[in-house]
Amino acid sequence: MSDRPTVVEPLEPADARLLELLRAALREQVPAPGPVIAAGRAAYAWHDTDIELALLSFDSTVDELTGPAGVRAPLVPPRALTFVGPSLTVEVECADGILVGQVLPPGPGTVTVVPAVGGPVTVDLDDVGGFAVQPAPTGSFRLEVRAGERTTRTDWFRV
Repeated sequence: MSDRPTVVEPLEPADARLLELLRAALREQVPAPGPVIAAGRAAYAWHDTDIELALLSFDSTVDELTGPAGVRAPLVPPRALTFVGPSLTVEVECADGILVGQVLPPGPGTVTVVPAVGGPVTVDLDDVGGFAVQPAPTGSFRLEVRAGERTTRTDWFRV
């Protein structure tokens, strides 16, 4: 280390103003909104290591080719998604404010819509593994399918 004193040159007025703004921003502590905190905790919480994960294998907004260009704008088709897990497949479609789907292979069980913000909604599977949720969830959510003794969870998605 040197015994020489450190020379500090005066700051330009614009640099001094910027430094003061940065100091003020760091002093100000604004808490994150409650929904942001809840979504963060839900996304990263360790819930259950025995739950199977169903991975997205098809998304109609990415995987389907658009039709030929025409004079008129085409109708917007429903969004369709397919999630494949080790023991089941979940097909989901959303149109006109309704989320409909089917779990394959069919059997008794439930589907729970778990939104990032808000409370879950659970519906029963019908005889062919079908389900409907109205109104369709808004924002990010995932599905939890309970069929027999197994639970399968999709990743977070939006429709």
